[in-house]
Amino acid sequence: MKKMFFILALMALCLTTGASWAGQDIDISGVIADSVFGNGTWPDGTAPAVWPDNAEGNSVTVNNGGSVAGTVVGGAGIVSATNNSVTVNSGGSASGSAYGGFAIHPTDKATAIGNRVNISGGSVGMEVFGGLVQSGGEAETKGNSVTISGSSVVKMVCGGAAMSDADAAAVDNSITMSGGNALEDIYGGYAGSGAGDVKVTGSIVSMSGGSAKNVGGGRGISTTGDVTITGSKVSISGGTINGNAGGGYIECPAGTATGTGNTLTISGNPVFHATSGLYGSNIDVGTGDEFTGNRLELKTAIVVQLVCNFEFMDFYLPSGISDGDVMLALTDSTSLTDVKVDLKFNTSPPNLAVGDVITLIDWVLMTGSFSDKTVTVSGYTFEISRTSGKLVAEVTAAPGKKGGGGGCNGFTYGLVMLALFVPFVLRGKC
Repeated sequence: MKKMFFILALMALCLTTGASWAGQDIDISGVIADSVFGNGTWPDGTAPAVWPDNAEGNSVTVNNGGSVAGTVVGGAGIVSATNNSVTVNSGGSASGSAYGGFAIHPTDKATAIGNRVNISGGSVGMEVFGGLVQSGGEAETKGNSVTISGSSVVKMVCGGAAMSDADAAAVDNSITMSGGNALEDIYGGYAGSGAGDVKVTGSIVSMSGGSAKNVGGGRGISTTGDVTITGSKVSISGGTINGNAGGGYIECPAGTATGTGNTLTISGNPVFHATSGLYGSNIDVGTGDEFTGNRLELKTAIVVQLVCNFEFMDFYLPSGISDGDVMLALTDSTSLTDVKVDLKFNTSPPNLAVGDVITLIDWVLMTGSFSDKTVTVSGYTFEISRTSGKLVAEVTAAPGKKGGGGGCNGFTYGLVMLALFVPFVLRGKC
């Protein structure tokens, strides 16, 4: 990956510049022994390319039988890249990376906005970014997206990434994955800075199929400044997760780290590795708030190693749940200190009787305090309490039935940033 960024940086310095370049569409159906740009000046998009101040509305499509030996870039600009796209269809391939839009500036602010990558059965040998910005000044990537489906094979995936020597922001970037195999991590937004503050907000990741290593809403790294990740929404309803899943991942050795207000929703039939962990946020380097406002919405029964840094844990009981069933089984310790637990129904109410007990969390080394709680939903009353290493919900009243007994009680110019852009690994401290 470092080598590829180095090549692109050199290309940026060598290319012809122009005021603007817009609206070019390039289709690849044969073998191209070079990199391809949507705003390239040759019919196949290869160099020499015009490297304008602003690249807008360009696209590259790699069709069945198309093969690109280098990197595919929808549109590349010095100041901005807006509404460019890359599509790799089934039977198409790129040996390098795929960037929907790419902007790189040596000193001033650069942006990548509304760029897209769609991979439907094709393959990309290196990284996939909806939008990518590198700048010696401020950097912002906003509203970029990646969609992966079919039998696609990719490496690392990011909706939008901003790398800067000053402040860096990744806003409202997204990934939708319904099939394929991501050999490394996927996360909606990334921002990294060598000397400024970092903000990653509003990232969305929706995974209904395929496989990936770690799945994260946002990732933020700053060498000297503050890092904030907030408003991530990660939804996993299928596929295989070979690592961890979380709202945010932070490295912030010198500033203040904040990972708050993120939501992780688990439903359907996803498969987690035996060592997988679920995180509201995780501050791997530095100190700060990785707990407040983070929410876990669990709508299906799963087994994972640990759960960390959620202020809210909402259990949605499936309609087919019955007495003695377990919603969340853990193989490592978890803390309930200051955790607010709620109980809801996933779809239609289950058929439960007074005295039935559902185990919400099953692990003998559960730590921290928990206050018993009464929850009423759709005519049922549940008493939620901690007992014998478990957090349980006992039915004390059911629709049409009288209540029962009490029960259980209750970079300089880009390259420095590359050293920061390491694989997404969440290591829990709880």
